[in-house]
Order: sequence, then structure tokens, then C-alpha cells
Amino acid sequence: MADWESGAVKRPGREKRRAKEHGVSLHEQLVRDSHSKDPSLRGAGQLGLRFQAQARAKRTIAGRKSK
Repeated sequence: MADWESGAVKRPGREKRRAKEHGVSLHEQLVRDSHSKDPSLRGAGQLGLRFQAQARAKRTIAGRKSK
């Protein structure tokens, strides 16, 4: 992770815990939280979705290089 990414995560594991409590997938919880009225939850949801997109992009690029 880049320096800003490690500093951006204030409460590691928060979204996974919330997803487990609500009985939904992590992605679904991130989408729900990204639309929340609570600014803290909304920011955490948006950041989580951004991290997921970055991870997906890295996997796609790595898959192309290995072929």
C-alpha cells in the first residue's frame, strides 16, 4: 500500500465486522455504507470500494502480463 492508503484506514476490519453482523457480503456492505447519511460510514464505504477497484485492476494487469 502507498503511504496515504495506510494512513487512510482509521479502523481496520470495521467493514468486515459490520458485514458479518448484518449477514451480507463485504461488497454489499461497502455499497450500503457508501450511501449512508453518516459521513464517517460513507467515507469508509467509498474508501473500501476504491480499494476493491484498485485490487481488481492490479489482478487484471497481472493476468495480462503472465499470458
